Amino acid sequence: MFACGKLNAVVVDIGYDLTTILPIYDGRPLYPYLKTSQIASLSLNDHLNSLIRELCSLKTTAGISIPIPKDYSLPPAVVDDIKASLLYVPVADSTAVQNDIVPDVQLQLPEFLKLSVPHSLRSTAALHLFSPDCDNITLIQQIFNCILSCPSDIRLELLSNILIIGSASMIPGIKSRFDSELKKYINSLNYSKSGLESYQKLKRGLTRIKIFDPIFPANCCAWVGASILASLKFKDDEFGMVVSREAFLKDGDVPDWTNIDL
Repeated sequence: MFACGKLNAVVVDIGYDLTTILPIYDGRPLYPYLKTSQIASLSLNDHLNSLIRELCSLKTTAGISIPIPKDYSLPPAVVDDIKASLLYVPVADSTAVQNDIVPDVQLQLPEFLKLSVPHSLRSTAALHLFSPDCDNITLIQQIFNCILSCPSDIRLELLSNILIIGSASMIPGIKSRFDSELKKYINSLNYSKSGLESYQKLKRGLTRIKIFDPIFPANCCAWVGASILASLKFKDDEFGMVVSREAFLKDGDVPDWTNIDL
């Protein structure tokens, strides 16, 4: 949050093998309310590889199409390149319109082959980030559960300050889709039947939902924030997160910040 100039927010960090959802209030991370999900970059890469085998085709320099074997897997660097440069997330319920606009792409591979990437893959692969995990819980539900677990007097403040970071968060259209899906989920809940009567106020806060853009690129925002934090001098260690060089060299470890007092 130091990289964004904010003290209150819910940070959704789409990491490589895990997505963490952490509420921060008054600059303090509220670790007891931390939520995680296995829907992250690694699972997206696996899903993308399966779609490539299903929807794509290989072409030789002579233009001859070669079927992709079922056990074929692209090098991780190529998958990351496809994810970073070709994928996008369409506006909800507009995939059919987008398909007429977004063209297929021919991607040059190291083996002197070309990979034909259809528009259907480009527009649907990243939607994996909105699918349920092994516990049948989506990232949207986890964001909502994280906010619900926080004290009632800060929920609306957190709902209006949502930050999504990590390399996968840089896929075009993903933040607007998170915004619409979160509003759709909160609005669709039957609060009286699901035992959420006391959370009815959140439904009235739909207009306050805001996913803001970080000042720095989302894939390095956490590193920039950590650098800013390390360069500041806090009086009496007010955030409880400062470890001096001398203390680290003496003890050889850092404290477990998930157990600090709120």
